[in-house]
Amino acid sequence: MLNIHVGVVGDTAVIDCEGRLVGFEASYDLQESVTNQSNSGTIVLDLSELYEIDDAGLRVLSTLQEWALEKDIHLKLFNPKSAVRNRLQHNPPLKSALASYTEIVLLAQTGSNAEGSYELDHAKAALVRCLTGSNSLTES
Repeated sequence: MLNIHVGVVGDTAVIDCEGRLVGFEASYDLQESVTNQSNSGTIVLDLSELYEIDDAGLRVLSTLQEWALEKDIHLKLFNPKSAVRNRLQHNPPLKSALASYTEIVLLAQTGSNAEGSYELDHAKAALVRCLTGSNSLTES
């Protein structure tokens, strides 16, 4: 099962992926969540709580990378666990989408002046969690 939570910081959408990205249903849910953010300049997929990815999951990430390029959106994959990272690194387009710590710091700083809302707070918390390695998000 894949749990997805979306938040927005400035023009950056942060999508938390938790669980397993396996099979058609999880892939479809992720594709819908990402493509619904077509007004974003950057989409960060926080993979820190993603424990498993199969071939269908890799295909949907590749498809989303192509979609993002066509829409002039930066798609960033951040903080995957080692098993997921190993699978991503064997796919050149996805390997190039892996975000560095520095990129996420810049995104967090850019979004810090945006107006507040539950989604913004959650997205900021997700970026902070990415930066600190913390496993908990505080919801307001």
